[in-house]
Amino acid sequence: MTILEQTKSQRKTFTLPAYIVKELETYAIDFGKKQSQIIAIALEEFLNRNKTTNKVNKRMDALDNLIGIAPEGSLKDLDMKEIRLKKALDA
Repeated sequence: MTILEQTKSQRKTFTLPAYIVKELETYAIDFGKKQSQIIAIALEEFLNRNKTTNKVNKRMDALDNLIGIAPEGSLKDLDMKEIRLKKALDA
């Protein structure tokens, strides 16, 4: 699964590891969550498992610029406001 990031000058991508994608699919089936919420959870999990400071900071910056996901070549928008609201409510 590829994550798309929009910066001021270019669009970047990075790929989620297979183990995260597998967890995503299981989570989606078990809980019926919206795709945007699942991706947010997966990214947080990915960041937690890869604690190299520089990489984490770069990926945290990428979260702010996240515009969508592209599974199997299709683009689906993420509602980041909804994700942030959910995170705030869950905190």
